[in-house]
Amino acid sequence: MKGDKSWTTRDDESGVLIRLRAQPGASRNQITTGPDGTLKIRITAAAVGGAANRALIKLLSKALSVPKSSITIRSGETSRDKVVLVEGLSTDEVDRCLVGSPGSDGESQ
Repeated sequence: MKGDKSWTTRDDESGVLIRLRAQPGASRNQITTGPDGTLKIRITAAAVGGAANRALIKLLSKALSVPKSSITIRSGETSRDKVVLVEGLSTDEVDRCLVGSPGSDGESQ
């Protein structure tokens, strides 16, 4: 993922907040950025009964190498646009992990 990394901000009290757009029902799990620098998380799970949110947390947990319990959806539980809190990492660590994460395509789309 290249370009603007404005999708992360530091919340000193809790951790790192990540703004993202989820795409449930995708053909594969993937982390990428859009042309506008938006972090996009494509997940195969459907947006039914919270399955997509659980899959999103699982994918971020794997990409960031943190337990699922360290990731919470702060806003947007029923929306594609979400703000996710990651506890225990710095903004730099989140940027580094997501750029080279499994499922990342390595470039903007």
